[in-house]
Parts: sequence; C-alpha cells; structure tokens
Amino acid sequence: MKKISTTTASIAMSLGLVVALGGGVAMASGHSGGSHKPTGALATGSVTCTMHGVAIFAANGSLTIRGNITPSHGAGCTGKDATSNTIKIRIGHFSSPLTNSTTTTVTPAPTSTVTQTCASVPNGTLPDLGNGTIVWNSRPKFAPSTGIGFTGGTASPSTSTNGHLLIAYTSGQVGGGSFMDGTATLSLTSRQTLAQLQSRCESGRFVIAVSGTITL
Repeated sequence: MKKISTTTASIAMSLGLVVALGGGVAMASGHSGGSHKPTGALATGSVTCTMHGVAIFAANGSLTIRGNITPSHGAGCTGKDATSNTIKIRIGHFSSPLTNSTTTTVTPAPTSTVTQTCASVPNGTLPDLGNGTIVWNSRPKFAPSTGIGFTGGTASPSTSTNGHLLIAYTSGQVGGGSFMDGTATLSLTSRQTLAQLQSRCESGRFVIAVSGTITL
C-alpha cells in the first residue's frame, strides 16, 4: 500500500495539481449535491478563467461543451471576492459538461436556428446550456461550482481571411457551490480555421477544439 500511495502522489505532482487560492474563501459544511463531497471551502465573488476544451455540435442540433481550466501566466482563474480580496485558482475541470438536455436548470431556449449540415459550419442562435459542474483542484479543498448554465448563445463564423468560429453566451448562472454570486458568461473561439473545420465535419457532426474564457 505504501508503494501505491507514493506512486499516486508522484503522478499528482507531475500533473501540477496545486492551486493558489487568495481571499474570498469561507469554510462550508455539508454537501453540494451529486458525488462531490465533502463540500470544503466555499469561494465567493467572481472569477474569469482561461478555458480549453471541445464544443460538439450534433446532427440533431444538440450542443455539448466540456473542457479544462488551464493556467495563463500563473493562474487559470483570477478575480475578486465580495471584499475585493484577490482570488487566484490554478486549475479545474468540467466534471459534468454543459449540455442542452431536457434536464437543464435554466429556462429552455426556442428551437436552435444553428445550421447543422456539412455544407457550412455552425452559424446562428445556440440552445441554452445547463447541468455544468466545475471541480476546482485546490488546497485547501473547496466546493465545486454546480448547476452552471448559459443563455443568449450564438455561433458566428468570422468573415476574415483564415477566420475562426466564435461561440458566445452573454448570460448565465451558477446554481450552487462556489461563485454563485453574479452573472456568468462564456466566450470561445475555434482553434482551427473555418476551412479546416469544414473538412472535418462528418454526417453533420462537428467536434470543434475551442479556447477562450469563462466568467463565473
């Protein structure tokens, strides 16, 4: 057992699972729901995080977005708590992706108008998203952000030469856990050009590598 524990610790160190956390953290008790327990510390305020992941546009018009919070100049997320103390978080990940399933906790949007064929990349109004959970890899442990949802989404192909696909959600919420104080937004850009995306579409399904920011 000692050998296994040592190996596990080495793997964790090699992955850089160390988080710098500033002010704006209060200790909480109980559970945040789901399988994330114990709750740990509850972070308040607002943070903007660097995100890398994928957006999956299915042929039936459904959309799933998942990804990781990754460092940018030392921290994956930066922000302020309610008393203006600095918050810094190094990494995190979506343990539950953002989806437009019927169990979403946000008000469902009208039927998506996004174009969903290989004749063109996604373009138009996007469905509301919900059910997202971000687990923060931190020391001390603190609560995941649960019930993340977004509304007001659009997919906009850039008109510039070698342009990219822009995905934006202008309003959102955090249903529970850390950072449920304010409004959430999401802004992502495809890592491939429109021409590259076009060539990789299969049966109307786009799996698009994206990067950008998420604000909670």
